[in-house]
Amino acid sequence: MKAPLTPDLIHALVGPAACPEMPFDKADLRTALDALPWPCPPELARILPLVVSAIGGPSEFEHQFGDAWGVIAPVYRQMVSAAITQMHWLENFVAEIMPQESSVILLKGAAFFGTLYPPQEARPAADIDLLVQACDFEPLSQLLEQIGTRVPLHPGKPYSHKRYFERKFLLPHHVPCCVEVHRCLTQDSAFRIDVDDLFQRSQIHPHFQLPNVRMLSPVDTLLHLVVHSYRHLDIPLHSVVDILRILWRWSPDRADVAKRARSWGAANLLSIVLAHILERYSTSVPASWQNVDHVGPGRRALVNATFAYGDSPMKDRLGQRSRQFLSLGLLDSPTQGFTHALDFLSRRGADLFLNGLGRMPWSQIGKKGAPRD
Repeated sequence: MKAPLTPDLIHALVGPAACPEMPFDKADLRTALDALPWPCPPELARILPLVVSAIGGPSEFEHQFGDAWGVIAPVYRQMVSAAITQMHWLENFVAEIMPQESSVILLKGAAFFGTLYPPQEARPAADIDLLVQACDFEPLSQLLEQIGTRVPLHPGKPYSHKRYFERKFLLPHHVPCCVEVHRCLTQDSAFRIDVDDLFQRSQIHPHFQLPNVRMLSPVDTLLHLVVHSYRHLDIPLHSVVDILRILWRWSPDRADVAKRARSWGAANLLSIVLAHILERYSTSVPASWQNVDHVGPGRRALVNATFAYGDSPMKDRLGQRSRQFLSLGLLDSPTQGFTHALDFLSRRGADLFLNGLGRMPWSQIGKKGAPRD
């Protein structure tokens, strides 16, 4: 019978994935590999190629962990193949298909290829995320709709569909992911994030070497992962590894991070995310980030009741909407929470109004014979 995959054993996987230069206990890693559940959950599968790379690649991994390699090799190959396919598609898209007058900022996994993770360290993305300025949002969405298939994010909610900050497109079957086009990093009513400022601070992506293909600054990248955790009320394992890699490899200035977090209205969430990582993965955190702002008991109770990793009994009794409502208390100010709640209620009210009238005043959405989106 397998040993359970405890938090300590998960840390044994996170350590080498996040910072392969740091020493790690190979006995603990072997125990963690033996405890992996099968089929392997996606959040664990996505960091396995990084663990293999930290050992020295497939051949060295097989030499040191022969029995474990026989089990994880199919997952490793699947993840590496997915990452390579995603990058080949993206390279072709930005070089041959996307209008050169349009600029995009690659986000998360797409941005990390060849930067945070060298090409030989495959880190497949769940989606290819592209941030664009307002003038490029509709044209790029229309272009991707010609290539792939739009994924309904708000079926039966026409106003929410129109106003939402992203569009999602399923790529042809040979590319194992979707593309998400963002007009802002996350729902803009929750935070104060200026997209034009993000573009001004961005830099040319070194892998693509095209002036219109960019990536966020290190500080903005770190804070994007922080606010992304609020959207999903979770800090997935691959995001933990990404954040630790940013702290080790890019060394963002703490004062700059704190100042920008306050300007975004994300200072509380920054403390929550860093405290969670420090509590669970302390030996993998750089010394310069070992001290983080204290998360008080009231805020911690809210985190435990709302975030997926929380251990409050209340969390299991709450629905998703109730957790989202309670999480408003985690934002920096009551005004943010009120504005975000009002935006949600106004969108839902507009959806009900338009559905009641049967009016769909844009594109073909909702018309007879066309898919509802």
